[in-house]
Amino acid sequence: MQVLQTEPLSGLLSRKICGLKAAFISAVKSGDFVTSAVGVYNIIKKMITEPQDQTGGEQLSLENLPVVAYVEIDRYCDGCGYNLRTQAVCRDPRTSILVCRCPECARFHAATDTVTSARPWLHRLATLLLLIWIVVVISGAGSIVLLEFISTAVSFEELTRWRRLPASVINAPGYAGPRYKYELRPMDRENKVFVAVLISSSFVLGFTGAVFATVIFCHWRRRYYFIVVLTIPVLIGISAYYIWKINAPSLMQWCIPYIFAHTIAQILGGVIGVVSGRPFARLLIRILIPPPLRSYLAFLWLVDGKQVPGVATNSTR
Repeated sequence: MQVLQTEPLSGLLSRKICGLKAAFISAVKSGDFVTSAVGVYNIIKKMITEPQDQTGGEQLSLENLPVVAYVEIDRYCDGCGYNLRTQAVCRDPRTSILVCRCPECARFHAATDTVTSARPWLHRLATLLLLIWIVVVISGAGSIVLLEFISTAVSFEELTRWRRLPASVINAPGYAGPRYKYELRPMDRENKVFVAVLISSSFVLGFTGAVFATVIFCHWRRRYYFIVVLTIPVLIGISAYYIWKINAPSLMQWCIPYIFAHTIAQILGGVIGVVSGRPFARLLIRILIPPPLRSYLAFLWLVDGKQVPGVATNSTR
């Protein structure tokens, strides 16, 4: 078992020698060398055989301490240069210092970084990168929702066409309505294939959005993912329904099943994405990314309580 030395060896020896010296002086002053010799023997025996307390002795074992966090930044071992990212962090009960251990050379390190004059500028840079990241995330989520809306509502226009009303209707006395109206194109083989592709794209978009949510928002509870994948397609379907009800009320008999099919496809893809999103992302990472670089995406394993493949941690040593 690896043990953390919380007291320098020189200090430990100095304290023990002082104890022996005090016992020897006491023996000289009292003149009772037999009793004093027994006392010195007991002190030496205690030094050798007495078990050391985990919380108040000279040594402290970290193996049985609870893990309070994991190293989430690039923190390199001073001894061997190993990247300590993803290593377990424990709190020393004597000093309340957070420490971690290198799985390669077993050296212990403080889990916190030293503060330098560059830290304020690094914080400013981190803030800027965080803002950029938020913009990217919002843009990505908004793009997926927009594509789902296009797949459901706008694509229906490709299946319709304008038809000019008969002259007898347009020229009728008192008629002030539109001269054209929507009508459904003939559902030949080409249009049927087009509809099947659009509904399949809705399924793919629902799955992609759910995977995006489970990876980017990995701190959410699972029920929030299901709320999102159910709410967004329903809202898109309701919006598409009212848009086409206003523009083409005569086509609602065909438009309602079309919108319903897209909504169900998006919900089904979203539910499958929630269940298999992070496992799917982990599979892609294991295929595409070599083990030394997986520590940067270790949160995909740690958030589910799993071991990062190819990255050594304290529990595997």
